[in-house]
Amino acid sequence: MTHESVPSADSPHELLAAVRDLTRQVRMAQRGIWFPLLVFAVITLAVIPIYRYAPRHLGPCRSGPQGASVCHGFIPGVLVYWPIALVLAYAAIAGFYIHHSRRRGVGTRIRPYAVVGVAIAALLTAASVWRAFHPLIPLSSTQIHVTAPVHIFSALATPATAIGLALLVLAWVERSRALLAYSIVYLVIVLVDSGRIIHSSSQWGFLPTLLIPAAVLLLGSAGFALFRPPTEPQPR
Repeated sequence: MTHESVPSADSPHELLAAVRDLTRQVRMAQRGIWFPLLVFAVITLAVIPIYRYAPRHLGPCRSGPQGASVCHGFIPGVLVYWPIALVLAYAAIAGFYIHHSRRRGVGTRIRPYAVVGVAIAALLTAASVWRAFHPLIPLSSTQIHVTAPVHIFSALATPATAIGLALLVLAWVERSRALLAYSIVYLVIVLVDSGRIIHSSSQWGFLPTLLIPAAVLLLGSAGFALFRPPTEPQPR
């Protein structure tokens, strides 16, 4: 009677390492971070003609420094554009990820991101509409005084900040430290830029507040596209 040795089963540590490696490979295969960044850059640039050419609603005016008139106003077209653009962007991103996961044969958890993104868009719309009819900056005949809370609220209630918060959620969904770091840097940039007061008589004075976040998003999209995984698992 002969006896043959039977290979021993993998140890629990080896099995755990294999599961972790497989999980990492699946997450890497799921990632398409470049696409959301590109979509957000496109909608940020697409709003430029509305800021420049759409009719403006002017509110009460008072005498400002050096004999100038200081008026509160807003652009109704912008209030309409951003919630629609953001919801369509989240729909496009969700569709991309679903197609992405089916083509690669791995699942995706894009629903939490889409739900949170739409919620953020709704909060941004509510804050923008409220701010349009409730000026936060008191006007006096001698100076325009902006308090710290006004600075903070004005910086937070912007589409660029809403995009940054949505990117933080995407970093959680993707389990991507690189996207988390990028999102934090992006938020710091847009918060600093959004919190400043623009002193310009040019009708194009608004451009930096749109071009800066759009440029950061485009650079991020190009970077993540360049360093995405080279191989893709094929569906069975």
